[in-house]
Parts: sequence; structure tokens; C-alpha cells
Amino acid sequence: MLRGARIAVVEDDGIMGGSLVQRLELEGADVLWLRQVARALGALRAPRTPIDAVICDIRLPDGTGRPVCRASQDQHAAALSVRHRTRRHRAGRTPDACRGCGLRQQTF
Repeated sequence: MLRGARIAVVEDDGIMGGSLVQRLELEGADVLWLRQVARALGALRAPRTPIDAVICDIRLPDGTGRPVCRASQDQHAAALSVRHRTRRHRAGRTPDACRGCGLRQQTF
């Protein structure tokens, strides 16, 4: 179903990121897994091959996913913001990080 699609996964959590990568690869996608905002921005602004879609966590160790989402829009890639509940942060507060980016949001 995703054969030939190049998808960037921006997720710092090993379990969440690993499961996303595994599933996307099983569907035939070529997946680039990035764990930091700075690396994701570099990969999106100067990709070796065009990126079709970005799945991005909105809370990362070195910032929010907002600049990643904007960079994906600049490169005309589809963006999906992923948010999930943690003990520290309630899911209801996390959409603020991506408000105004025109994203599709999914809660886990």
C-alpha cells in the first residue's frame, strides 16, 4: 500500500518510534527515523530524495514539532502530528504546539 513512499518519522521515544517504523516498513514505505528537531529540519530542508509525508511527535528533547511541521509544508509533504498521553503532560495541552500549522492530529 505504501510501496515507494518516503516517510519521515520524527519521534524520540524508542518504543513508539520503533513501532511506527516497523509498521510503515511492513507496508512497503522507505522510512527515515529522526529523533531530534535539529536533525529533522536538516533532513526536510535538504532531503537526499523527496519526502512524501512526515509523522511528527510534538514534544521532542530539543523543542516542539512545530518547526518540523512547517518545514514539511514548505517541502509540500503531508504532515501528521502525533500526540500521546504521558504522566508529565496531559494530551489536552499538547495541541498548542502545532496550532496554526494546518496539521492532522492523532491522539494515542
